Amino acid sequence: MVEKMSRGERAKQFMPFSPLKGYGDLLKDQARVYTEKTELSEEDAINLGKTLSLLKKRDMVKVTYYDVDSYLTIEGMISQIDIILKNLTVINTKIKFEDIKNITVI
Repeated sequence: MVEKMSRGERAKQFMPFSPLKGYGDLLKDQARVYTEKTELSEEDAINLGKTLSLLKKRDMVKVTYYDVDSYLTIEGMISQIDIILKNLTVINTKIKFEDIKNITVI
């Protein structure tokens, strides 16, 4: 007699399997280009300040920012702007104003 599999058991057969858990994250770290944070020129800082003052929640933006040891770029919707703590949240990524190198509204 053949036993019937439950839906959950059948679904497990098709779940992705990764024998090298964490290997993908390691590859991403290796591909990351480590750089030092650069200071913005006075003109760039003024332009960035103007752009930040015009942003509002739900704007779609592309932000280049410094994160620990390199510059990253993220695209997405602004979910929060905290003027007091000087943070911008794009999707779920919180970015300090001081770490932003460039921001453009999409």
